[in-house]
Amino acid sequence: AIADGSTAADAAIYTGNGSTQSITGLNFSPDVVWIKARSAALAHRLYDTNRGVHLGLQPDTGIAENNSSNSLTAFHADGWTVGSDSNVNSNTVSFVGWAWDCGSSSSSNTDGEITTQVRANTTSGVSVFTYTGNGSGSTLGHGLGAAPEVAIVKNRETTGVWIVYTNVIDGRNDYLVLNGTGTAGGTSNFVPTSTTITVSGNSTT
Repeated sequence: AIADGSTAADAAIYTGNGSTQSITGLNFSPDVVWIKARSAALAHRLYDTNRGVHLGLQPDTGIAENNSSNSLTAFHADGWTVGSDSNVNSNTVSFVGWAWDCGSSSSSNTDGEITTQVRANTTSGVSVFTYTGNGSGSTLGHGLGAAPEVAIVKNRETTGVWIVYTNVIDGRNDYLVLNGTGTAGGTSNFVPTSTTITVSGNSTT
């Protein structure tokens, strides 16, 4: 159990200045940051320490990974720094950033059929990992030590939907599309264990 949830996940609200600024005040060093403008129609941006700064994904669409040197430029002990990219720091626009702690370091994980690069927080039950697909259904090590209940997967190189695997909706393994409005569908692909999840050989996963 986590006595204080703000030591593992939190949200920060800030006003953009169109230049550069550091967002501080968290009780942990964030590893995943999801930023969204609140007062303007701007895109979502998602960053993590496993992939590195500047590399943003856009959860509201299926576009490929974007490299912008003016986006999220640093992770630090109690927050992050943003540059002049309008999607994360447009002048006078209010923003929210959701943040998660995914552990202290990244490592290679060979628990699955495909080797993954994992950063995991086994206390809070959150991990982020990258891998190179092989075109067939395969297991992937997640580093949590317990079976996860939700997994979000995105192809970084091409345009395609975000797949959300979960077993919390009705007791079965389901999938949803994060950047879509469809209902959940049953799937045999998720199959979470204490060491791995399974994904299909589809290009989206």
